[in-house]
Amino acid sequence: MPELTLIESGGHWRLVDEYAGEIGRYASRARALFEAGQYASYLGDEPRHVLVQDEDGAWEEILVEPPRMH
Repeated sequence: MPELTLIESGGHWRLVDEYAGEIGRYASRARALFEAGQYASYLGDEPRHVLVQDEDGAWEEILVEPPRMH
């Protein structure tokens, strides 16, 4: 089950953690997904499933990878 949800709301994308609540609001979907990956790195090394609801109300699930440390 996804722990992170990304919801389009009034021209912004809200990133929500199931347990911690709203993480942030972003101007673009791409930026919000980037931040989901950054946030995922705080949760551990495993990729995270993000449930995404677009402007039309359609849902999809996206796998985000935490950033790799060199």
